[in-house]
Amino acid sequence: MLPDGSNFNKYQSQTSKSNQESSFFRCYDCYDQCLDLPQIKHCEGADQCYTSITKNENGIEKLQRGCSLPGKLQLCNPSTAKFVRGGLLSIYCCKGNWCNNGTFTSLSSHYKRENDDSGSVLKLSWAIIIFCAIVSALFVLYLRKKRQKQILASESSFDSEDYPDELIQITPKIGDDSLKEYVDQSASSGSGFGLPVLMQRNLAKQIELVELIGKGKYGEVWRGTWNGENIAVKIFFSKDEASWARETEIYSTVAIRHSNILTYFASDMTSRNSTTQLWLMTEYHVFGSLYDYLNSNILDYEQMLKFCSGIATGVNHLHTEIFGVNFVQAKPAIAHRDIKSKNILVNQNKECVLADFGLAVTYYQKTDKLTIAPNPRVGTKRYMAPEILDEGINTRSFDSFKKADVYALGLVLWEICCRTSSNGIVDEYHPPFYDCVGPDPSFEEMRKVVCLDQRRPIMSDRWFTDPVIRSLINLITECWHQNPSVRPYTLRILKNETLIHSSPLNAAYSSEKKPPTLDPDFELQVIIEKHLVKFHVFKRPHVDKFLEIVSQWYNVVIFTAGIDAYGEIITNRLDNNRGIFKQKYYRRHCTPESGLFSKDLSVITNDLSSIFILDNSPFAYKNYPHNAIRIESWFCDQSDKALLNLLPVLDAMRFVHDVRSVLCRNPIHTSL
Repeated sequence: MLPDGSNFNKYQSQTSKSNQESSFFRCYDCYDQCLDLPQIKHCEGADQCYTSITKNENGIEKLQRGCSLPGKLQLCNPSTAKFVRGGLLSIYCCKGNWCNNGTFTSLSSHYKRENDDSGSVLKLSWAIIIFCAIVSALFVLYLRKKRQKQILASESSFDSEDYPDELIQITPKIGDDSLKEYVDQSASSGSGFGLPVLMQRNLAKQIELVELIGKGKYGEVWRGTWNGENIAVKIFFSKDEASWARETEIYSTVAIRHSNILTYFASDMTSRNSTTQLWLMTEYHVFGSLYDYLNSNILDYEQMLKFCSGIATGVNHLHTEIFGVNFVQAKPAIAHRDIKSKNILVNQNKECVLADFGLAVTYYQKTDKLTIAPNPRVGTKRYMAPEILDEGINTRSFDSFKKADVYALGLVLWEICCRTSSNGIVDEYHPPFYDCVGPDPSFEEMRKVVCLDQRRPIMSDRWFTDPVIRSLINLITECWHQNPSVRPYTLRILKNETLIHSSPLNAAYSSEKKPPTLDPDFELQVIIEKHLVKFHVFKRPHVDKFLEIVSQWYNVVIFTAGIDAYGEIITNRLDNNRGIFKQKYYRRHCTPESGLFSKDLSVITNDLSSIFILDNSPFAYKNYPHNAIRIESWFCDQSDKALLNLLPVLDAMRFVHDVRSVLCRNPIHTSL
């Protein structure tokens, strides 16, 4: 916002004089509400400022002031009104700070002058002469334009009749090199909440398609170049217009940008080989999809957890509704509906990003509005949740779609684990259920396997003796559980442990990367299933201080799903003869269910008003949700402060008569 009140004119004059000769200018930036100059926003980095007025076919006028970015000039003409689709347009351009502060020229006077001009008679004569010769071509062009208008208008966030046909949406996302620079300059702020900006519709003509890198039943993916830089061009077949329109809408959503979401540049409709094509331009990733990467690469522990964490973080970002200032809607909650390894890309930093939002649904909590765009396309049957296969999903509940996403995510995590070297051994890549169905299973085949037989992908026996992969087994099993209510809501996969992290000390590290620049706090060896397993153990940052302080407030009980032989050694090392843990409970005290272990608080006390559990697994406390505080898992991140952040909460909780009265009402305490 600019200064208002008595200092406004002074501020305007000073900035105008000081920067008059600069090659870039500041301009007023508004749409429709453009008369009260002190109250409107501004934009920077323009080589011209502009003032425009449009009048649609209903006679309604729209006012606009703004910046014309370098190389992206508007249709500037200070003295002539132009016919555009749906009405008239007049744009006045100028050079100088705040120079677009003048009044708006009436369109009616321009219109009269153009009609009074004798040249209009000549134009009319020529139009009559050529009309008969090209009437058929005009009719075909009319039908094509009408179809194009319907597609854009149905998904656009602004009224297409108020803007020239040469303009198209592009979201302010972060790309590479000059693409990144342009998009960064186009964003209204660094908050990530900026609205889509305008770009000339000749973008597709500036792109050269270089190499076909993928083809499927719904379209093709090309590597293209724009100004010498690689981009990915997804070309939709005309029968899949709904997916193109929906994906464009999702990518154009405010605050969608995220490091684990594919970077989007623009969408366009163009003609190629005499056919209409629907283009969607995104960042290009040389490693391709996660499916491709897993087929040709073996993962170490660090890369495995990096992939898992990135995918889960991206899904969590989609599922989370984001509010702007004063709780104004900024981003709806989004469910993907087609999560699979082929729809996840691996960027140059070997991090995963989610892509392909053609089937996504959105949800607004304030209005309780769930939007499912009409689309004849269906998801990938191999990754469909049981409730979808048996047609029992509640399509009026957004939570149902989130739970279906989590199921598919569990299958992707299984794929990642299969390609992770464990004790020097790694499995060949196979898609989920490869041993049950063929390469293109039918709906009925998947329904029998998943719903009737309740089968899931096989986990190798060695996973259960591998401390790193074993830590993900419970999470994966939770994700693909038959009952959607058991599947976790918030997925932040760093490492499925709370106070410590343990890694194997064996031959596997001879060919794999060890956790970088981090020495273990201690080592131990345990006999597990007749095998001697050695461990490196890393303490979570501040765990000693945390336990010392909390033990002064509470009677601390250790309750772990680990076996006695392992858990007893870890507990003793954490206690360090301080008498912190008053009681100890291990796996034999847990309740097993489908390979998971829930913790029964009644074995500790029958008074549930004075007990709460701190855990990183929702399944562990599924029977006591109002007695639970969830903490993020940890994997050797030495900057982690989760335990310190918990201390104020735990300090306040000791003065509460019934802990359930607090934990049941405050969702923030379920994910700390």
